[in-house]
Amino acid sequence: MSNNLIPELESSFPVPDFSEGEEFLLSVRATLRHRQHRRTFATSLTTTVSAALLFVLSFSVIQQQVDEELWEQHLLSEMVETVDSPELDSYAWDLYLESLLQEEDLNLLLEEILYLEGGEERLLAINL
Repeated sequence: MSNNLIPELESSFPVPDFSEGEEFLLSVRATLRHRQHRRTFATSLTTTVSAALLFVLSFSVIQQQVDEELWEQHLLSEMVETVDSPELDSYAWDLYLESLLQEEDLNLLLEEILYLEGGEERLLAINL
């Protein structure tokens, strides 16, 4: 069975001509060196392009984050100007109180409410 495969392999891959000796080896070395230089150039070019692309993308992401932060600051400044400060404080306190009421430990809940400014008055105002 292996004898049948050898003629097929020989026909698909021609046997090199070694009759030229040193010239043949020099041409093989030159071809291999040329391929190695081409691969090295392609690899370094790919690496350089990837690094440049990563550099540009990182700057675009940073710019996008800066734009988002500026937009958030603008929205917050607009909200502060349109909403009265006592209303905002009351709303924030109500949100915090709602989150505290989710707490199962009542001792911790009472300590946190009393720690807040005006907590005693707020406790008296709440109907539990």
